[in-house]
Amino acid sequence: MKAAWSRGGQIDLRLAVLLGKKIARPESKTKRTEKVTRAALIATASALCWGVALANDFRTADRVQYVFECMRERSDRPHYEMVYKCSCAIDAIAAQIPYDEYVELWTAARGISIAGERGAELRDAQVSRDMAKKFRNVEDKAKEKCFLK
Repeated sequence: MKAAWSRGGQIDLRLAVLLGKKIARPESKTKRTEKVTRAALIATASALCWGVALANDFRTADRVQYVFECMRERSDRPHYEMVYKCSCAIDAIAAQIPYDEYVELWTAARGISIAGERGAELRDAQVSRDMAKKFRNVEDKAKEKCFLK
């Protein structure tokens, strides 16, 4: 039901009573502004979350494996401290490189350490050494950021 309104937005009570209409207050400008602002914030947050989700597409199992290895290398330090620092490191690595590249670099870095003839193929190839070096650089930046040095 419509109410009688004057140009200034004030209710003309006399006219409304004469017409027998219910008086409804219009939505205030601040409420409309709040709704628009809220909708804009939700849209922005959704867009940001989608970008973060794409940036951090690392599989959970790979994240856990990295954290376990990191913690094993630092078994002399407090357990809970290393959980947080090592998980911070894998998050920092995920922010630097995509998952597919991480798998390739990690494989090259681990493969170079294989002893004997099995590891010779990876150790002798310049590509493998370059990939391992890049992985160490990415990992060193992450460790520095997360106070693991």
